[in-house]
Amino acid sequence: AIRPALLFQFGFGELWLGLLDDAQAHLGEALQQAERTGDLNLQARCLTYLTILARRLARQDDVAAYAERAFAVAESIGMREYMATARANRAWLAWRRGDLAAVEAQGRAALALWSELPPGHGSTVFQWTALWPLLAAAMRTGDLAAAERHTAALLEPPQQRLDAHLAGWLESALVAFRRGEPTEARRCLARGVASAITMNLF
Repeated sequence: AIRPALLFQFGFGELWLGLLDDAQAHLGEALQQAERTGDLNLQARCLTYLTILARRLARQDDVAAYAERAFAVAESIGMREYMATARANRAWLAWRRGDLAAVEAQGRAALALWSELPPGHGSTVFQWTALWPLLAAAMRTGDLAAAERHTAALLEPPQQRLDAHLAGWLESALVAFRRGEPTEARRCLARGVASAITMNLF
């Protein structure tokens, strides 16, 4: 039998390559084995990335179920990075449900948890999971200062690399913000947000 940690590594890599069916199979099997052995650390990892996988497939019920399980397990063993990602995924759910107050609350809570981790911690590359819903909420409410802040954060080097098309719209928006051209910034962000929605980033 393949060891659960190796199954997790397979699934983790397949997730980011877009091989979602394979990722689901490997992460699901790793989770089952981790549950049988009582490995809470691995359970937290599997649940976290199964949540992101469900998010990429726009399966809201699965995201909700996995996020709650991921948060509970991560909290029980003090893994702030996975507590943060669970809150970020709650922010995604709130955006899908049109609850902008919950987007703000969960997104900010996620970023606060990530801020408690040491600089360069591996999990901080996934802050985009909270930043996209926060950016969309800021656009919806007209909070351009927050929109500029979240845009800049999405482009920071530690973040997981964005699709080049998406990055281009964000970079153009940031240039417009800094030139004092809010109308152009909003136009660029609207295009970027629309593209991100089609990719189920939020």
